[in-house]
Amino acid sequence: MGNYEVLPRNGEFALSATGKNLKDLFGAALSGMSKMMKEVGDDLADGAVVERSVTLSAPELTLLLIDFLSKVLNDSYEHDILYTKVKFEKLDETSLKARLYGLNVDSFDQELRGVNYDTVEIKKNDAGLY
Repeated sequence: MGNYEVLPRNGEFALSATGKNLKDLFGAALSGMSKMMKEVGDDLADGAVVERSVTLSAPELTLLLIDFLSKVLNDSYEHDILYTKVKFEKLDETSLKARLYGLNVDSFDQELRGVNYDTVEIKKNDAGLY
């Protein structure tokens, strides 16, 4: 599993995610966004798990990540679900097919307005991590 860090940025928040592969990177980004939306305690761990499928395509990897996070964010608010886990059946540079797992919630701690396109950047470091 990848890692994430929530960073303050110009009075708002930014998310930095890393992973050894694309699945780790996308999973870490989902976990970080979920954590920003609502703190999940052990009391929610016993709740009924909601499962949804998602299939997306985009011209390139950065847009695919933006579309993925935007889809999860919109679905979360539309259905009051906090998605906390993802399993990818397929993930490459331009498409994905995955199962999202989450919990029904009454409210969110913080409302995220969206994914900011101009700050998303995906690159590999010298160690080969995204």
